[in-house]
Amino acid sequence: MRSEGDSVVVKADSGHNLWFERRRAEVNRLRAGRLGAVAAGSGIANPRPQPSNAAGDRAALMADIAARRRHAQLVARHALDAPVPTAAAYRLAS
Repeated sequence: MRSEGDSVVVKADSGHNLWFERRRAEVNRLRAGRLGAVAAGSGIANPRPQPSNAAGDRAALMADIAARRRHAQLVARHALDAPVPTAAAYRLAS
């Protein structure tokens, strides 16, 4: 009889493992084929590439970063100033 502390080790047979390895290889091969077809059909990996702001217009990029930073600071400031909801407020809203 086994005690509660004994562990049971189950070993899969080699045929079972071989099937999973072949299936995984087939799925990976099909996935690579689909990705290759998409890339070959469009000529590039990304069919709608976004131009880089860093390369051309650095001043506009820096202005955009500053505007985003100001917006984030404003949102954070308003979040700190907002009253903390209480359990009574939740009951009234229901």
